[in-house]
Amino acid sequence: GTGKSFATLQSLRVDRNKEKRLSSDIEKKFLSLAESFGDVTVKSIPHNDTVFSEDQHQPSSSYIISKDKVPFSSPLVEKIHIDNNVIFLILDLETTGLCTKSSYITQIAAKVLGSTDPSDIFSAYVRPPVRVPPHIEKLTGIKDHFLRHGGMDPSTGEMLHGPADEFYDVYVHFCAFCKEKSEGRPICIMAHNAAFDINMLQAHVRRLAASYQKLGKTGKELPFLTRDTGIQTSVDTLQMMKTNKLWRSSRTYSSALPRPSSFGLSNVYSHILKKPMKTAHNAVGDILGLEEILMSPTLNCWKSIANQIQEPLTLVVDASEQNRYNNPG
Repeated sequence: GTGKSFATLQSLRVDRNKEKRLSSDIEKKFLSLAESFGDVTVKSIPHNDTVFSEDQHQPSSSYIISKDKVPFSSPLVEKIHIDNNVIFLILDLETTGLCTKSSYITQIAAKVLGSTDPSDIFSAYVRPPVRVPPHIEKLTGIKDHFLRHGGMDPSTGEMLHGPADEFYDVYVHFCAFCKEKSEGRPICIMAHNAAFDINMLQAHVRRLAASYQKLGKTGKELPFLTRDTGIQTSVDTLQMMKTNKLWRSSRTYSSALPRPSSFGLSNVYSHILKKPMKTAHNAVGDILGLEEILMSPTLNCWKSIANQIQEPLTLVVDASEQNRYNNPG
């Protein structure tokens, strides 16, 4: 099922030579398929090849990248040894769409794996510079009106008084949260289809880096997702769940389960825990669901697999900021 849907979606990729753009109707089909197959298949499409033409997906002036500023990326570190010294931080984002070039983050949630301390969870909504499309509102439960005016939080039922913060403010708080939890130890991001979340975050950092000179005039400091947070590597739990070793090595336990038929987060959750997953497609609900999966005794050897499949983060900054990294402090 997911393989067939992936092939179908790949056939809808943009033809750059003809400069075609995908219509909003096609994006709705993407999301419908994503929902059917666990919100995984669509996210796997290369983001650079996917462009949507809805007017509300155009960036606001504050996010336009200047032509004289060229973002660059370079490897940050080699793979680390994932052991008990590593902080596992579960991460999930909600966005206005699936394309890093035209979509914006609407929610960031993160949690230290296994912690019962309420201060070890981060949750914040983000007010995007574009309208949240109605089909995204339906999928995530996050309404555009809620982000701009406040109201009842769809994940907790608590009230948000006033509009959500813009990405810069939420991002600064998220970086501070990560740095505080790191305490000098390396952080490993755990996310289901981690490439989507990491790429989306880094796309936003590129936008901020491109306008860093403007931000600097207002006295704002721009932290980066690597050196300033303690985050060093990431593990895609979707890829991990597809590893045969994970299921074979668990058969010695009486609670062991066969390999699931599909690997969307909701399906894996119900397959392992024998109950439906609550508040799926809300970032808080997703990180809590993924935590329950990772803490399950059924998946006893995932750390060894994580060591093999981890992807160190890439340093993404504006070219004008190279000196900041070459000469820290």
